[in-house]
Amino acid sequence: MERSKAKADFVASAHASGVPLTWDNCLQPLVDEDNEWSVLESIDLYLALLAFSETNEAKSLEGERKRCLERKLRDFRRVGLHLDEATADEVKSINTRISELGIEFQKNLGEDDTSFSFSAAQLDGCTESYLKERRQEDGSYKLTLKYPDYIPLMERCKVEETRRVMEKGFNSRCLARNSAILEELVQLRHKKAQLMGYETHAAFITEIRMCGGAAKVKSFLSELGAKLQPLLASDLEALRALKQADGAPADCQINAWDRSFYCKRLEETKHQVDHEELKKYFPLEVVTEGLLGIYQELLGLKFESDSELAKSAWHEDVQAFKVTDAASNVLVGYFYMDMHPRDGKYGHAACFGLQPGCDYKGSWQVPVAAAVCNFPKPTADTPALMSHGDVETFFHEFGHVMHQLCSEAKLPMFAGTRVERDFVEAPSQMLENWVWEPAALKRMSRHHETGAAIPE
Repeated sequence: MERSKAKADFVASAHASGVPLTWDNCLQPLVDEDNEWSVLESIDLYLALLAFSETNEAKSLEGERKRCLERKLRDFRRVGLHLDEATADEVKSINTRISELGIEFQKNLGEDDTSFSFSAAQLDGCTESYLKERRQEDGSYKLTLKYPDYIPLMERCKVEETRRVMEKGFNSRCLARNSAILEELVQLRHKKAQLMGYETHAAFITEIRMCGGAAKVKSFLSELGAKLQPLLASDLEALRALKQADGAPADCQINAWDRSFYCKRLEETKHQVDHEELKKYFPLEVVTEGLLGIYQELLGLKFESDSELAKSAWHEDVQAFKVTDAASNVLVGYFYMDMHPRDGKYGHAACFGLQPGCDYKGSWQVPVAAAVCNFPKPTADTPALMSHGDVETFFHEFGHVMHQLCSEAKLPMFAGTRVERDFVEAPSQMLENWVWEPAALKRMSRHHETGAAIPE
């Protein structure tokens, strides 16, 4: 820091342009630049910003602008620009490699095409609709490790060996390649943290979280674990009782491939919940209509399908919507919905911010976001039916979409879900609770055969 401070003092006193350092010529270019990593590589910008931070204008900044200055200085330091040149170059090289490895890790998972072939007997307990979609010409059943194949099997298949094979396969996806990536990532993250002056990678990461440091996280998890231990023991005993009823010995263990199956069994026997019957009340189209209606009322918005925008989307299945304020009819933004799985697609459910809502070069830039999910596709004779868990996931991810669109931050670095990572899930986790409200459930449900709403 002493080296940086000395240079900053020099820049403040003798910068070549002779133009005073101000928000407009010092911070605004950083705010407008969307590719923050390329900007953060510039030692000159860091030194100029450091010099600006000592000016009267900087000290009088308020609100977002004050936070922006503090955040930018912090972010410059976190890429190593306060370090000596050799160490900074090493950190930069490590950052590049970490980014490459992260992309490669996700690419490997996305492109994984592992599949298994099972007989009908090996899939005992799975529903007819599930089997029908996966039946091959030779009478066998082909299952991949994608979520729509994996999760229903782990919850329904009565054959323990089949569940074991699938669980092992699922948790061994890209094992050789991604294990090597993880090992290298761990080493690089630790090395980077120490070069930056942190004891561990955890200390480096928690510096920018709300949690208050790695020690507090460790303490919190330890305390939480102790409080949950009695509940865990009770739950495991209940699951073991169910497994024993299936013929397992008294000292049986609940293995990783048993948990989903017996948790589902416990739910159905103890709480009389039949999830397969429940699915019949949640056709995707009905859920979508109800969900969009609820969100429009909650937030005072109006959603309109935009077929022209959808034509330019990345896949023919994608829907696009225009969002306006219900009272003023002012444009709020746009969102896409990409609902079904396909080869090479991101395997989970997520919201992606495609464009932040913010002040940009003198005018307001409207936000654009996408909900990307992997809900089952309809068949020739059955609509796409969702579990209640799917409905909850949909409501959760759409909460992120609304967080992206309804943000009123002026600066892109604070727009939408660009908040502290240990807060970013909070809005969606609160909003998803609507799927447990009877009135909301009635709006999002209709039996696909009888048209009846979900019973009380």
